[in-house]
Amino acid sequence: MALGNSASAGNIKRSLDKYLYDNLVSIEGLNVDFEGLPFSNIQKNITWIVPRILDLDSTFYRQGSNTQYGENVNILFQINVFTKQSSITTSSEHYRVRDIVLAYFKIGNDITIKNYVGNGLTTVDTMRIRSIEDILLPEREEFYQHAISIEMEYTRLTTEA
Repeated sequence: MALGNSASAGNIKRSLDKYLYDNLVSIEGLNVDFEGLPFSNIQKNITWIVPRILDLDSTFYRQGSNTQYGENVNILFQINVFTKQSSITTSSEHYRVRDIVLAYFKIGNDITIKNYVGNGLTTVDTMRIRSIEDILLPEREEFYQHAISIEMEYTRLTTEA
């Protein structure tokens, strides 16, 4: 897994959004609050998820060639599941959605990275899921919340100056 100039944060973000859209929105019918996109029907929905990249951290990994070096890039990605408390919801709804989300994020799975900053059609490499932390947050007055933290990694090649 080695990325060159296509390893931009924009490509990582859009590739994760596309993965969520293809699986959680299109297949499962879940409501996803993507950053920067309108989500006007949130008041009508009982359950929704909010994905966010929390951290991109790179560490020198190895010499890639005579002119390039490699970095191991760790991505901390979090998906929050929210369920409004009401007379028509059950206290287990956020667990049901959590199970759906985790079916698409398993340790060892690869997520395709495409060059969206360029043409959007070229697959440049993959991110591999390394660990998952599953956290039930305390019940709030208005909603239940569950947080899923996912650590992924890829190798980025950078030309030496």
